[in-house]
Amino acid sequence: MLSSRTPRSMRENGQVVVIFALLIPVLFALGAIVLDVGNWYVHKRHLQTQVDAAVLASGTQFYQCFDDQATAALNIRTEALKYAGDTLRDPASKNLQLEEPNDVRVALNSSAYWAPANGLDPTNGYGLDWTADGDPSTVTPDSSLPCDAKFLDAKATDEEVRPLWGLIPLSPSPKSHAKVEIRKIKGLSGFLPWAVPENNPKTIAALFVDQTKTNTVRSWAFLTPPPTPQDTETKNGETVAVWDGLASIDVVDQTGMIVFQSRQVLTGAAFTGKTLAQICALPTASCYSGNTNTSGVEFIRGTPRSDGPQVTLNTVELTTLPPPPNLPPGNATSCGTTDPDSAPYYLWNAECSVRIRAQVEFGNLGNPREVRVNGGPFGNKCNGGTLMELKDGWWDSPWLPTISAESGRQGYYLCWKAGSGNNAPQGNFGGEMMQMAYAAPQNKPLVYSAVRSLSTACSVFANAMVTTTQTVCVEVGVQPPLRVSNPGDPPIFLRVSGSGSLNQALDCDAPPVQIVDEVRDGCITPYAVNRRFLACSPNPTYNPNNMPPPLPPPDPDPFPDCIEANPGSVTSMAKGLRQRFEDPAPGRDCPPNEWANFRSTGDLPKPEDPRWVTLVVAEYGTFDPQGITVLPITKFAGFYATGWFIGGGNPGTQGCPDNDPPPTPPFCNGGPCQPDSQKVQGAVWGYFVTQVLPSPRGTPSPELCVFDELGTCIAVLVE
Repeated sequence: MLSSRTPRSMRENGQVVVIFALLIPVLFALGAIVLDVGNWYVHKRHLQTQVDAAVLASGTQFYQCFDDQATAALNIRTEALKYAGDTLRDPASKNLQLEEPNDVRVALNSSAYWAPANGLDPTNGYGLDWTADGDPSTVTPDSSLPCDAKFLDAKATDEEVRPLWGLIPLSPSPKSHAKVEIRKIKGLSGFLPWAVPENNPKTIAALFVDQTKTNTVRSWAFLTPPPTPQDTETKNGETVAVWDGLASIDVVDQTGMIVFQSRQVLTGAAFTGKTLAQICALPTASCYSGNTNTSGVEFIRGTPRSDGPQVTLNTVELTTLPPPPNLPPGNATSCGTTDPDSAPYYLWNAECSVRIRAQVEFGNLGNPREVRVNGGPFGNKCNGGTLMELKDGWWDSPWLPTISAESGRQGYYLCWKAGSGNNAPQGNFGGEMMQMAYAAPQNKPLVYSAVRSLSTACSVFANAMVTTTQTVCVEVGVQPPLRVSNPGDPPIFLRVSGSGSLNQALDCDAPPVQIVDEVRDGCITPYAVNRRFLACSPNPTYNPNNMPPPLPPPDPDPFPDCIEANPGSVTSMAKGLRQRFEDPAPGRDCPPNEWANFRSTGDLPKPEDPRWVTLVVAEYGTFDPQGITVLPITKFAGFYATGWFIGGGNPGTQGCPDNDPPPTPPFCNGGPCQPDSQKVQGAVWGYFVTQVLPSPRGTPSPELCVFDELGTCIAVLVE
């Protein structure tokens, strides 16, 4: 017992002991609370790891959305649940929660977290996400199918985390949330140095010119695209996107039509006050078949056309009547049999013949009367020519000389004579072209063109019309944008090397990296999609002097949005293909062609399949120039390679044993190519796909992925 006589120090020590004894329960309680709160946060942090892993693991599974969205939804769900730690939904789920792993409940693409009222029956998806069969018609109102939403959202609840000391019986259940979005790619490395040209115009217009007036556009008409990029038709044996519309034109003696297209959306303001050359020089624009008044792909002869006081041409037309029996050897078939949709005026295939017929009045001129025709490349006049025969008021020609493929404008000229002797009246209508056929180049996207009369309900060609204001129906068919391949589609042939100049081969990395290394391993340097209206200048300006950029690659973003294209025979491409796909090293020893299974079962090859590659898509026409050039990158595209020519002096070599056979064409000088031909050495064939890459592979753009549009997308953790 302490008394007043007890020393002061002893009294103070005793008080401390008493206070400490009284505080011990409080300290233990506070410690327990701290430990319980810490335990709660550990569970929450681990729960966050689980939902992050779930959505990231599911990201690459979105690639199946372009083929079968219901199947994709199931696969996305399955992959997410492998890592979500929800053992009721997936008993084999990895990344389990601490202590009591069976308490985790995960809701996918739901507007709400799981709650006890939702029950524990995993077969109903807890009532919070899409149904187990992936049927969109049975999706619950507050959820979204991942292919439609372009994201996967995971909301996880750790029900009733057990306190370590039991002092917080009413502690809330931890909740964590993560979301991965599937976005278009902005920048990428690891792609292969192959470029594919794509025709994807946003504007197509018919420009009408007077062929006798230099560099002047008289009128124009903007054409309407098909409802969707997937709406295509077959014209001249090719799959095309048809743009059409009505045009009001003042028909003159020689009216030409030039087809203009641009990757920008344009209005008439872009043309007003400009010359033809200026219109054709607009950014990302092309004019077919040139930018002069005498370079159009269609020609309308204005009638009637007088030649002196008595001779009048009332009308004139080309025909493709069936070839007569016993056609003389060497005479080609009718153009109507090769290009039935636009012959005889627009020829995609050519190597065929046309005929010409005209109505000519001679007035009171004497007999005998004759009309001759001469034809050939633009500029030939009527000198001599082929005699025509008068039948039922029409002067008809025999089959005219063969029109060579890709030979461009073929002008036909008429000359006449009335009477005999050198002094008999004669003329040639001023040496003007009376009709024209156009044999199109195969390296341009314009496959089909037709001008028809509105007065005949757009059913009759209008390449000869009375010289007055007329309304015509215009149709052009262009090669459609590249699209995602379906199981029954034929393989697509990519001629990425060979003889000639630019052949779709790129050089993406500076020395010491060589093209063979780029093909084998993918490009080291990251590149970006060009969003500067497909221009490579200015700010910054890219040209062959500064491309490819020096290694190590530029960092950080912005990355180069243009890339160098190399000319000539790139035999290194073939060597790189051999090393990438046929090297005896593990993983490169002829990986199986899983596209064959896709054709029969509908199951797409897995994203880790070595035959999956990423390519560059470039503007149509960027490979037209000669020599080294720099081209803008319009997008990156996924491609599954099912075959290739490696050549290298090994006749018959076509790569791995289960490769698909090469599609037909390719042709070499009019015949099938030999696999070791230098013209196809290094060429590849396969199928385009919408590819979804994991986050580390590239830089995302703000735009969400479009699964029915060709491109490369990336899974991005956004929440």
